[in-house]
Amino acid sequence: MIYILDDATSLEQNKEFEEYFDKQELTNLPATVPHTDPEMYQSTPYQKEIECETKILDDDLLHTCEFFAPVIRAMIPQIGDVGVHAARLNLVNNSKSSNHTPFHRDFPNDHWAAVYYINDAEGDTVIFDESEAKYIEPKRDRLVFFPGQFHCIDLRKDIVNRKILNYCFELKNP
Repeated sequence: MIYILDDATSLEQNKEFEEYFDKQELTNLPATVPHTDPEMYQSTPYQKEIECETKILDDDLLHTCEFFAPVIRAMIPQIGDVGVHAARLNLVNNSKSSNHTPFHRDFPNDHWAAVYYINDAEGDTVIFDESEAKYIEPKRDRLVFFPGQFHCIDLRKDIVNRKILNYCFELKNP
């Protein structure tokens, strides 16, 4: 099951998130993600390095969760209380490609994943749900969360300043 919440916070709160994001010094990654672990990455014809300007901030987890608490709390009515295990800010810039980033899971064990879109951008998130690829458009203040299925970024359009918060969590009372 994939949950999609539009207007997860408020326009004012979202502007604060974007200002915070823009002030961060992000670390450049040379490519998307490594995919040498067969448990983490689905075997596809696109399972290869795809050049992509990706920048991340692996900040203190507690600080990130406190600052983005309104986003995390927005999930509670749908799935209950959660415990966040990992969180990062992610900026993607990529020229149009015929491929996508490698399909992957964030962790090999059972977990949930969430993507909060800080701004409108290109580069749909593709999530496998019941053996079907679902395309989720990056839309300002949209929150998407799902139980750790394979996912990737669609690179068929030019991506400029795709700003997200990505985090992984577990349900406290499943």
